[in-house]
Amino acid sequence: MQPGSPQPPEQPAPGQPYHSGPGPSAYPGQSGGAPYAGQPGGGQYPEQPLPPYPGAAPGNFPYPGAGAYPEQGSYGQQVPPYNYGAYPPPNSGSGGKKAALIVLVVVVAVGLLTGGGFGAYALLSKDKTSSPTPSHEGRSGGGKEYAKLGNPNDIAQSDLDKVDKHALFLETFRNMMLQSSVRTVSETMSSQKSDLSEGLRKTADTGFDYKTKKFSLNREDTIRTGKPESKGFAFRTRCIDGKTRTYNEFEKKWNQSRFDSCQLRDAMFQIGDGINIFGLDEKQADAVSGYFTKDFPDIIQVPKLELKTKPGDGNKKYLRFEVNYNPVKSGPYGYLGLQHFTWAFQRTGIDYKAHPYSSKGGLGQGLHAVFYVDPSTGLPVYSQQSNIPPFDAQGKPRSIDDSKVGYRQDRYQYYFGQEFPQLDMNTTSTITLDWPHEDDAWKPASDTPAA
Repeated sequence: MQPGSPQPPEQPAPGQPYHSGPGPSAYPGQSGGAPYAGQPGGGQYPEQPLPPYPGAAPGNFPYPGAGAYPEQGSYGQQVPPYNYGAYPPPNSGSGGKKAALIVLVVVVAVGLLTGGGFGAYALLSKDKTSSPTPSHEGRSGGGKEYAKLGNPNDIAQSDLDKVDKHALFLETFRNMMLQSSVRTVSETMSSQKSDLSEGLRKTADTGFDYKTKKFSLNREDTIRTGKPESKGFAFRTRCIDGKTRTYNEFEKKWNQSRFDSCQLRDAMFQIGDGINIFGLDEKQADAVSGYFTKDFPDIIQVPKLELKTKPGDGNKKYLRFEVNYNPVKSGPYGYLGLQHFTWAFQRTGIDYKAHPYSSKGGLGQGLHAVFYVDPSTGLPVYSQQSNIPPFDAQGKPRSIDDSKVGYRQDRYQYYFGQEFPQLDMNTTSTITLDWPHEDDAWKPASDTPAA
């Protein structure tokens, strides 16, 4: 943390009534029906019970210890209270007048209850601001560091010595923000089993066009028994012709959900990769970049950069970044990690209802990721991500344990500026990634610095 860095804003005092702020009047799943983000089978995040939404009375939270402020998190670190009201993000510059209203709903993941792991969803709203029109599609926004690499089709390992790997990744980070259309094919596992044969496996093929507001949602959740030969039981959900369709394994047919239509709110927690921000214009991308270069420069660390080929395909060369999104000292709340991405997104001032973004994980958790980036576009084609546990009071990562920390791992393939797949009810094909699983990518670099 740099001397003089801004601190997170003051929070409402413990014990004040829960205030959710403006937002959707209802969310799918509160009264049953097809699973959405936060329900069994829903979303790219761990299984979650739905918290009450606007209008809910204090004390009705469906998870242990909520309502009144629990002074300690699952690892003993201080965490912000659940009863958030309106406040500006750190160093917003414009104060409360122009700050977006932020609502953080912290819920205990159902699959992680035995370990007390927390997940966090952030809803941001600014009613009078519309979503921007990005200026780049499926190509790099340029940058000084990428220019140093020369011909992207003729890069050698020695060329990487010419660049600042941290600055090069930040250019990649910014390139992603400028994309107007993103599609991800993802896989989420809640176990470190290398054969991916145990526990709940979530896969999703989702996309969103920030210009047309068109979105695509295709999701499959499979419960595995732990036996490699077991295919498990799959629950499939698709948005087809504006209607939610679910596939019944027993009846072997698609059924229409009790919800009449697929709306953006049904897919907003599943768009993207839960960390990167897409669909911004130049000014908004600068605002987010500035948050991580000027205000909190210790959050994003890049310990390693290599030139690699796709496993099994030795022709195309990619930039392989190892990236750690570290928790950093955050005022009276100790060390916060992924929460800062919510505050950074708030800097854009855009309307989350038309511009979906949500960061995954707990407030204090960090993230370890490996990105394979196409040097000709400066955009990722594949990533693997695993959680970094919250830091202790000395700024050191706490020990990770599968049963207590709520370990999860995610894989993503990225597609920018492309048409989304046409979904129908003629197939029940399994959602898969064609990029091989990389066992070593789950292990954070040993030189991970403490912020």
